[in-house]
Amino acid sequence: MSDQDADFSLDTFNEQASEHIRHVMHEGENWYSVIDVVALLTGTERPRKYWSDMKHNIDDGSFIELSEKCLQLKMPALDGRMRITDCANAETMRAICRFIPAAAPWRSKSKPDGIVYAIGLSDGRMVKIGTTTDLVRRLSTLCSSSPVPLVVLWQMPGDGELEHRLHTHFAHRRAYGEWFSFAGANVLTELQAAIAEIGQAM
Repeated sequence: MSDQDADFSLDTFNEQASEHIRHVMHEGENWYSVIDVVALLTGTERPRKYWSDMKHNIDDGSFIELSEKCLQLKMPALDGRMRITDCANAETMRAICRFIPAAAPWRSKSKPDGIVYAIGLSDGRMVKIGTTTDLVRRLSTLCSSSPVPLVVLWQMPGDGELEHRLHTHFAHRRAYGEWFSFAGANVLTELQAAIAEIGQAM
């Protein structure tokens, strides 16, 4: 996958979901809220934690440089107050998005109807990698037949082909069927690395 294929314009956000991303003019250019972009791309309910996990878990020199380019600027929070949050300009934000697996579908104008997900134990000991068009219902169904609480660990728009590639990639971690064991590993980091490798092979 070329750098051009891996890139995308923030115009996509402005066209499809600009109301979800806070931005502010700083020194003559737009700076975007990083956690807002993370929330939009991943669908996570805890974008601040997702971004924090990225900064702590991605051991890549170029990513570390990008995170250090972020500025803490004041933006309106949900309570109406101005609060400090990590922000990036357009160039840095594009580069950061290359490290977010769910950013891939935004490189094209259409997004897949399905969702590839990882649902399992919060410690990663048992994780199901599958596809669905209704993640809330799928989580509810899995939880109803599980003796222990399950959570959505990761998700991104995708289809059966991506699911199959992930199953193949993690064959050494397969426990049974679509269930995999990530004991002793960070699920998010493992999936991010897998998506990057799969993308380069496509």
